[in-house]
Amino acid sequence: MKDLKVTIAGAGSGYTPGIILSILNHKDLSVSEIRLYDIDKVRNEDMETIISFILNKGHYKVDLLRTEDPKEAFSEVDFIFSQIRVGGMQMREKDEKIPLKYGLVGQETCGLGGFSYAMRSMKGFSEMIDLIQKYNKDAWVLNYTNPETIISEVVRRKYPDAKIINACDMTISIEEIIADSFGYDRENWIPIYYGLNHFGWYESIYDKSLKKDVMPELIDKIIEEGLNTEGQDPSWASTWQSYQMLVKTFPDRLPNNYLLYYLFSEQMVEKEDPNYTRANQIMDGRLKKIKETVKEIK
Repeated sequence: MKDLKVTIAGAGSGYTPGIILSILNHKDLSVSEIRLYDIDKVRNEDMETIISFILNKGHYKVDLLRTEDPKEAFSEVDFIFSQIRVGGMQMREKDEKIPLKYGLVGQETCGLGGFSYAMRSMKGFSEMIDLIQKYNKDAWVLNYTNPETIISEVVRRKYPDAKIINACDMTISIEEIIADSFGYDRENWIPIYYGLNHFGWYESIYDKSLKKDVMPELIDKIIEEGLNTEGQDPSWASTWQSYQMLVKTFPDRLPNNYLLYYLFSEQMVEKEDPNYTRANQIMDGRLKKIKETVKEIK
């Protein structure tokens, strides 16, 4: 695939540099143009500064365009990678803190907060698909916006011919921490996973080098030893430490870690600080780092 044109929708996100580097360094892709699209001009300008620096430093021969105009963003591109967050971190903070105020799960994609986010995302994402269908029906949309299954169903019902693929990385994260904890090479794994992106189970994990399904032994190791959370940020470290409890409850399948919020809701709520949630951690961490990086570059 050569001379591809790719638009990043929601380009002001802190994930954008990693996404673009993954695209540029993929051996089977040849990208000639990247467009940064966001309705937040300031965040989009900040990301333009960072991506321009990355492209120049890496000597990448790629045209870069920053725009807040959907027609310019979506016209004549091959792929549109969507990571839009309707309502931004400010609304995510409310999604997390309002339920916790009443002793309920306050989480981005689960419980009342997840429901609220889904309602906003369906409307905002649908409006973006309206524009994509208007300006470029042939573009493929790679969706990273949660809740992905609900989002894709909205698109299927409204635009059954729209080209859309969901791209959640949660299963990859689960596999990576398990493999790293116990000395396996995830590249050798052929996993069978069923359910939704944040609500599912592994049926098997076949290891090509060992020529067997290693899931039974992985379950035993997790129950006996737990996962190695060294190097994880505090929020995720706490989640992975709780994962052992989840696997003990369902020892015949490896569950997705998000099932903790459904099956052990009281325990998860007890661990949360209702005044300082994951949204605050991101605002004080990743988003602050973007501003500091822009300042250093300039």
